[in-house]
Amino acid sequence: MEQNLLLYAVRIPLPDTLCNRPLEEWSRRPDLNLMLKETVDQLESVLFDLCEQNFVVASDEIQQNSIELHFETQEDKARFLDQWPYDYERVKLKRPKYSVSWLDGVEA
Repeated sequence: MEQNLLLYAVRIPLPDTLCNRPLEEWSRRPDLNLMLKETVDQLESVLFDLCEQNFVVASDEIQQNSIELHFETQEDKARFLDQWPYDYERVKLKRPKYSVSWLDGVEA
């Protein structure tokens, strides 16, 4: 089992439909959970195509209005941002995240 440090992160906005939702609404509305899952799946698909090293869509880092993407290399982060047409915010990590590599991808 190989562990990798994810040293770089960006925060991207969630789609408008998912922003500013109270936790109670998430538990009442399975359609929101499905929309979030589809958003994460789409991001992962793009990242699998672009990144050469490990990355993760940090589902534990979902804020009210954004989600964090963590990268192992600066180059992968830059490659993603070159392709990302929307707003983003660079995140300075206080400590790196760890990922565990499996045969079919990366899990946080």
